[in-house]
Amino acid sequence: MNLGSLKTNLQRYGFDTSDPLQDWINEALHTFEDAYPWPFLEISTTVSVVANNDIVPLPADFSLLIAEPRFTTESVSLQYIGVRDLEEQGLDPTSVGLPTRYYFVGPIMRLWPIPDISRLLRITYHRKVADLTTDGQSPTEIPTKYHYTIVYGAASVALDTEDENDRATKAEDKFQQRISAAIDYYSKKQLASFGQVRDSQGYADGTY
Repeated sequence: MNLGSLKTNLQRYGFDTSDPLQDWINEALHTFEDAYPWPFLEISTTVSVVANNDIVPLPADFSLLIAEPRFTTESVSLQYIGVRDLEEQGLDPTSVGLPTRYYFVGPIMRLWPIPDISRLLRITYHRKVADLTTDGQSPTEIPTKYHYTIVYGAASVALDTEDENDRATKAEDKFQQRISAAIDYYSKKQLASFGQVRDSQGYADGTY
């Protein structure tokens, strides 16, 4: 289902093209995205780190790390360290060698020590779901069986803006029911509970 189809279905709730259909749909799309650490948003890739440069060039769709990164030629994974810990442990930020730590400064991922040679770094992460901006664009990151779920979420947002509380509540209930069903499906499918997504940026403890 593409953005045009999602808009058409949303219009059945009494809206038309003069309404901000796209905004409502994207709001629902990202609410669905944030509802659970969906395995279909997990991806592994390799990026190149350059000698004498500690910045890791993260993919454009990077959201959160879900595993410790490692160099493709090394058997030991890099360990996370907060910026404050880096300073408190007296680690020289200008040191050069084989990196053993990674940390975040805002959205920027950096390595310590600074790489002495160029290497390939394997990272496994949750990717971001892109906004839908054109009618022919589909939310390809999300399985097609959940695309209509986005309509319910968008309808809930839209009806709430119109103070149609009863209809908004019904749409929200359907939205949440389908999210819950999807969570139940994927939690059983993995045959184990998910671990917590790593707060690599340190937002929770203020270390960024």
